[in-house]
Amino acid sequence: MTAYNDLLAQTFIDIPTLEQPWVVRQDNRGKDIRVAVGPRHQLVRRIFSRGSWEMNGRFYGPWWQGLNSKLRSQIFINDTPTVEIDFKAMHIQILAAQQGVELPPDPYELPPGQFPDTDPDEQRRLVKQLVLTALNAKDTRSACSAFREGLKAGHPGKHLKNTSLQKTINTFSEHVPALADSLCSDVGIRLMFTDSQIMERVITHCTLLGLPVLTIHDSAIIPYTHSKVLEEAMKQAAVEVVGREIPLEAKALGLDHDSWKDDPVYVRLDFQTYRETERCEGYLTRLKEWENTTGREVVPFNIL
Repeated sequence: MTAYNDLLAQTFIDIPTLEQPWVVRQDNRGKDIRVAVGPRHQLVRRIFSRGSWEMNGRFYGPWWQGLNSKLRSQIFINDTPTVEIDFKAMHIQILAAQQGVELPPDPYELPPGQFPDTDPDEQRRLVKQLVLTALNAKDTRSACSAFREGLKAGHPGKHLKNTSLQKTINTFSEHVPALADSLCSDVGIRLMFTDSQIMERVITHCTLLGLPVLTIHDSAIIPYTHSKVLEEAMKQAAVEVVGREIPLEAKALGLDHDSWKDDPVYVRLDFQTYRETERCEGYLTRLKEWENTTGREVVPFNIL
């Protein structure tokens, strides 16, 4: 942790279009929350729970964990664009690996009608949220309550009854029977420890290479010149911890990735476009202040 935080302290991490050093977002109750951006808010620590070294253990604290995915995609590391790579369905993939079973292509895709008046994309999102909530709950009642609490103010799902949500949980259990016993069993706190072990290996690998990687529990951000390094580190870390790879996904591939040519689903980040990304006055001022304070020059990462 010391080596990782030292590396972050030597790295300029910011958003070039952000005039003021903060982002305002809303919590589930519609209340504005200000997320401060800058070097004073990027210290990382691990937090364990319930007096055990085998519960939780995730990495917490830095400002990028308080942003949504759209804002995270705008982060620059040492004035270099970044890519974010996610572990797909991480917790249920971990459970499947531990049990030696394979998951359906999309475990969250259930028959229509699980939630009233929702299209397929919204239903999938809600099913995912309900399943992940159930993995962290000790019983069905607390799972249903926590699910409703996690919805934004005014969402129609706030009024769903426990019986309705229980039906969806049952449908998921029939869809993925190997995970049925894990729902509403308080297994989430141990899954967090497992995913923290995976991220620990990713952080260690990148830190030893001098590459600052920013983690968000089940995903990681790295300069877009080194996306393949991060991808391989994530694959290897999963193999070491759970015995097999966990599927990865990303909205864009970095400059060091060649497979974009054969896969139209992905969009290669264009070097020239990102070089021309507007750097507002606030960003440039923070960059210069950081250089003056640290005595270090911000040098963009080279293309591999």
